[in-house]
Amino acid sequence: MVPLDTDAVFGSCENSSSAEPNPDLAKHTNLNAFDIISLSTGFDLSGLFVENDQKKEVQFTSMQPASAIISKVEDIARHLKLKVKKEGGLLKLEGSKEGRKGALSIDAEIYEFASSFHLVEVKEV
Repeated sequence: MVPLDTDAVFGSCENSSSAEPNPDLAKHTNLNAFDIISLSTGFDLSGLFVENDQKKEVQFTSMQPASAIISKVEDIARHLKLKVKKEGGLLKLEGSKEGRKGALSIDAEIYEFASSFHLVEVKEV
């Protein structure tokens, strides 16, 4: 797994640290040790059971509050003309146009390790 530069993606967090996160927007998941292990690519055993299953997913960490991450994902979706649906702590981004392999569908989920440290998992479904 290659970490992404979150400052390049999300910008500096200097002005957002004083903002109070909206609890409706910041529905994120707290992780226990078993969740963290299951998210590790080193412990993923699915390749032993499924042939040619290449995951199209990216995981990265951020020190931004969950509300800032959600806001940035929504801005990117708006720029790419994708519809955003919120289902609990999951953001579903859906394209309106059919492509060669159907409509684009992306899930983004935010996990909370600590109050100021989040794991963001983005995957094509």
